[in-house]
Amino acid sequence: MLLLCLAAASAARAQTPSQAPLSGFHHTRWSLADGAPSGVISLAQTQDGYLWLGSAAGLYRFDGLHFELFAPKLPSDSISSLLALRDGGLWIGYRGGGASLLDYNGELHHYGEAEGLPPWRVWKLEADTRDIVWAATDRGLYRLQGERWQAAGETSGFAGRRVFTVLADAAGTLWVGSADGLYTRAAGATRFVRLDQPASIVGSLAQGPDGAIWSGGAHHGLRRFGGIRGAGSWPLGGSAQQQPLLLPDRDGGLWLARDSQLLRIADSRRLGAGAAPESLAEVYGDGDLSGEPWCILQDREGSIWVGSSRGLDRFRANPLRMVVEQSGAIAAAGGSDLWVMNPQRGLLRIGAVNRHYDGGAARDFSHLYREPDGTLWLGSPSGLWRLAGDKLESVPLPLPLPLPVSPASGDDGIAALMRDRSGGLWMSVPRAEVGVWRLAGGVWAPWGGRDDLPHAPVLSMAADAAGRLWFGYADHRIACLDGARLRVYGAAEGLQIGAARVLYSRAGKADVWAAGPSGVARFDGRRFAPLIGDDGDAFRGVSGMVESAAGELWLNGAAGISRIAAADLADVRSNPHHPVRYRRFDTNDGLDGGAAQVGPLPSAAETEDGRLWFAAGSGIVRTDPAKLRSNRLLPTVLIRAVRADDEQPLAPARQLRLPHGTTRLQIDYTATSLAVPERVRFRYRLEGVDTRWQDAGTRRQAFYTNLGAGHYRFQVIASNDAGLWNNTGTTISLDIAPAFYQQPWFAAAGVLALLGLARLLHLLRLRQIAAQLRVELVERHRERERIARELHDTLLQGVQGLVLRFQSLANELPPEAMLRQRMDIALERADRLLAEGRQRVAELHATASDITDLAESLELLGRELAQERAIDFRLSIEGSPRALQPLLQDEVHRIAREALINAFVHSDAARVDVLLGYDRGGLRLRVRDDGVGIDEAILKAGGGAGHGGLAGMRERAVRIGGSLAIVSSLMAGTEIDLSVPARRAYRGSISVFRRA
Repeated sequence: MLLLCLAAASAARAQTPSQAPLSGFHHTRWSLADGAPSGVISLAQTQDGYLWLGSAAGLYRFDGLHFELFAPKLPSDSISSLLALRDGGLWIGYRGGGASLLDYNGELHHYGEAEGLPPWRVWKLEADTRDIVWAATDRGLYRLQGERWQAAGETSGFAGRRVFTVLADAAGTLWVGSADGLYTRAAGATRFVRLDQPASIVGSLAQGPDGAIWSGGAHHGLRRFGGIRGAGSWPLGGSAQQQPLLLPDRDGGLWLARDSQLLRIADSRRLGAGAAPESLAEVYGDGDLSGEPWCILQDREGSIWVGSSRGLDRFRANPLRMVVEQSGAIAAAGGSDLWVMNPQRGLLRIGAVNRHYDGGAARDFSHLYREPDGTLWLGSPSGLWRLAGDKLESVPLPLPLPLPVSPASGDDGIAALMRDRSGGLWMSVPRAEVGVWRLAGGVWAPWGGRDDLPHAPVLSMAADAAGRLWFGYADHRIACLDGARLRVYGAAEGLQIGAARVLYSRAGKADVWAAGPSGVARFDGRRFAPLIGDDGDAFRGVSGMVESAAGELWLNGAAGISRIAAADLADVRSNPHHPVRYRRFDTNDGLDGGAAQVGPLPSAAETEDGRLWFAAGSGIVRTDPAKLRSNRLLPTVLIRAVRADDEQPLAPARQLRLPHGTTRLQIDYTATSLAVPERVRFRYRLEGVDTRWQDAGTRRQAFYTNLGAGHYRFQVIASNDAGLWNNTGTTISLDIAPAFYQQPWFAAAGVLALLGLARLLHLLRLRQIAAQLRVELVERHRERERIARELHDTLLQGVQGLVLRFQSLANELPPEAMLRQRMDIALERADRLLAEGRQRVAELHATASDITDLAESLELLGRELAQERAIDFRLSIEGSPRALQPLLQDEVHRIAREALINAFVHSDAARVDVLLGYDRGGLRLRVRDDGVGIDEAILKAGGGAGHGGLAGMRERAVRIGGSLAIVSSLMAGTEIDLSVPARRAYRGSISVFRRA
């Protein structure tokens, strides 16, 4: 015995739907070959929109396209019942006893004998209005209190031993069906009341939208309690042991499943006294179900799901309903009736009163045209006909008019008819030598009496509200006859539809529409503008169009029937190139095949009751725009798995940390819109990579490559089959851990290493420069020593010999002789010059090694100069004295000596101060006097003639890498300031291991 059930899940591909003839429901089935489990015993839909399937093979979930086996270990794979909770949880009952709760966090909690549940089959799980969970088992009725299950014993008035079903209605009343009959317990009561006398087996319970409780069971059949229609009872045919499945749907229909059949009573109110349910029911999927029905469920979007012995079936209400098999030309008749040209039966009038008009030999009508006064004209390859009363009358054609005698094929025979404002009837015959004729006063006029009409095959004609006549040609042109004025439009005027097979203008409307194999265009008063969908669709192959009384535009094309809302048409009128939103109806909506691309025409019509009719490949379908339902339920968007670098997929979480080195991502997502999942569309973006939304269409995977370490946020949104978007969607945060070389400390270490290397190279360069400078200084010192030797050995020795010679000559003269006195004066001067020359030669011999301490040597030099000229001299030292580079110390000493000599000899100063400073920045030497100063012109000239010492000091300063500043003004003294950087001045500063 198998019952009404509430749960299921997993994934699979959708099969080509099987459509029952004249059925109002679209039927899709899935079997084991599609990934569905066999033996679906229970169904449920959770808050996230997933459909869950319980079977003997385990627990599955289904998103409309893919079945997925629930991986966590359950106590048993044989599932007998499912219950979806309001908080998102799912209860799972087992054939062998016990139950599990899968809570909204995804955690499993198991209940068995230790928690009070007997080891017997759980037939049904139910939650009442107080969220108390009840279990119908083979050993009675149980309810969960806290963490334990307690039996409803005889003390509560319940005597049932084998309970098959339990139902909590909207009012809080509990209904229990068992092998002992039907029990109820009102809300707030503590005892059950038994309703069955005598007892009968109750196997299924359900509540309808009007509040009525329906009961189905062996022996007693179908019963109703309460509701608008009151109580009732109806026997059911078939085996008395077969328990029926019941489902009252939200439209007032009642579904019954038993004996391998699925029945629907469209209006359960029609069940009156003595009515047999089977006589009022339509059979759905008879012989075409995936298997014997075992459970039934209506989902939140209104689709009916049936779990069977071999798979899963879905029944979704079709917006289109087939009314006539085999299609032909159609035209609106009076009221709600429709004229139909059926290839097998001839002319039909269907609607309130169905009539058949036998056209005899003229059953091959390819065109129907109904005038505003109701006159119906019929064109065929064999002639022109008119319906007069109940008879078809043949209308004489202009002679000779070569009409083909074969059945209509393409453009054979009469293609279009049109009545103009003055009462003339226009007829087009594309294959005739004269393609257009006009009938007025019983006379046919070739080309309508116009010599300027293009002499080309005319495929379509229409008259607009302004009285203009429009002609569509096979050569991709359209002509407009406005009174006496003719205008022809082509590609230069925006026509890009191909051969103009359809021209349409609704009575009283200004719009003129044209359609052909390549698309649809609208005339905006000056030129034609193509009609383009917001997804780029060009609406190709349209052979019929209707602008409804509600202002919507309906197109019957090769891809299906398209509806464009009035608001979107208004946008097109204000901006002819505005992309339009539209809704497409196809095989998923009850349409079997697209519109015919050649005659018969027209293939779309609107009757006076507002219903629309369309001729498709396999028949004629009908819809009522006023009753069309749009799916207003936004899809729930879910991320199914994340795969990093082709590794095993990771379970989705709000935040995932991925291993370092991850460069590729595959993100699987879905949306639980089960009505028409094939139409669900997606957009996604990865913040940190995408600057805008990526349109994925119907694809349910996102791929990314060449990713680096960092934080990313993936967001995906989806639209349902009606085009409504869930703009919130779902998000997941992804953190790709950096490799060690991507860590901040590694980057910092790299920067430090580069800086260290740069510092090392810089110091090496300084050492190289210092070595070069040392070599240059040594060479210069050697050159000075050579010059000193040459001067001492040649010039000074020679001069000394001359002085001695002149001294001997002077000694020969008497002391009182004037010449002797003058020679003695000259010889004294010569001795002084020799002494000064020897001093200069000694200076050339001197080296830095001779200067043991710079401060001490400057002190001695200053004291000697001060004693000769009675000038006050002071030397001060700042900082801690440091050892200087030997050659640099020699150059600094020479600069200081030159500055001191200038101050003592030329400045006429009263005081000379010397400052020698040692600090971290470098060496500083300052020589300052309070003398007469140096002329500004001499300073600007850099020394000049007679002042070579200043230029020499500057040259020496540049040579040692220092800077020399000379500040002086007349009568205000002079200050000479030398600065040398520490890395050049101090000994040991040019090193890779020490800093100055």
